[in-house]
Order: sequence, then C-alpha cells, then structure tokens
Amino acid sequence: MKLTLLLCAAALVLSAGPAHAQAPGAPVPGTCLSPALTIAEPPNGPAGEPENVTITLQCLVFAGAVVLTEDPTKDQRDPHNWSDVLVFYVPGYLPDPGTYAAYATFVSDHEDAAGNSTGITDADFAAAGLGFPVSLVATSATTVFLPENPVAPENPYAATSPDGRIAQYVLVSDPPEHPVAAEPSTWGRIKGLYH
Repeated sequence: MKLTLLLCAAALVLSAGPAHAQAPGAPVPGTCLSPALTIAEPPNGPAGEPENVTITLQCLVFAGAVVLTEDPTKDQRDPHNWSDVLVFYVPGYLPDPGTYAAYATFVSDHEDAAGNSTGITDADFAAAGLGFPVSLVATSATTVFLPENPVAPENPYAATSPDGRIAQYVLVSDPPEHPVAAEPSTWGRIKGLYH
C-alpha cells in the first residue's frame, strides 16, 4: 500500500505544475476523504538534539509548508523566528507549489546547551531527512505562516482543496516563551504583609 501510494505520488509530482498551486496540506481532488490530523512535536531530548517526527499521510495532499512563528512582530520569513515547521512532501522531491505530497514531517526548534532557541536551521531539516534548505520554505509563495498560539499548545490549520474539501490539522507545540510578568510591589504593600 505504501509503495503504491509513493509511486502514485511520484507520478503526480512529475505531472503537476506550479500553475495549479494550492494550500499546503489541502487534499488532492479525487484521492480520498479530507484528512484530520493532530501532529505533535516529539518530547524534548537532550539539549541541542534535533526534534522531528514524520508520518505517512492517508491520502495525497498538496506539497508545501506551514510555519509557526515565535514572535509575530518579527520577520515571519526569518528561520530564527520559527518555532515549528510542518512540511508536506515526497522524499527526493522538492515541495514545490502545485506538486503533491505523501508524507508530513514536523520539525521543532530546539535549545542549545545555554537554553537559547536557535529557530529552525538547515541542520534541523537534514536531521529530519528533508533534502532541501530552510530558504526554500522561507521564499516559497505558498508557505503559510501562523503566529504560534501564546496560551495553549494547539495550533489549528485548515487547508481547502480545489473541490472544496477541507483538511483539518492541529500542530501541537510548546507555546512561545515570554518573560513572566512580576508582581508589582511597593514598600506599603511589603510593610502590610508583615503587620
């Protein structure tokens, strides 16, 4: 089944053209029911270790990427600002607009030994088995950029196919880390605590 799906995807990749570009993850017309997937980043490993997970999709979808950005006030195309990337693709092919995908790989940023996030790097893509640089995703016209949910790990994404079917995805990621607000204090309040 997987081999047949991969061969069909490869044939469709070769026959698809950028003129038919669709939202990443949107179901290819006539392939199957609309997917509904929850994709979670893998548990944190040792500091500096790549974090990624790849799944085989149940039907063909349009190739491309969905990027969760850490800070909505910064450049969304800067990989240093990326928290997670979901890439729809076929191994050995670029996820070009209008092509088809049979796999989805979820790549998460990780922290270095000092606890600093490095965003998403070419090394993260290579560790996930993606044979192309992050710059391909950053510059693609069909890449979808979503601000990471600041209050919960769930980040919903919906992609509509040309025939109106909607694929529902939930990208589960650690919420962005922001400084914790300190309680305001005054001498009067402090003295009141000790009376």
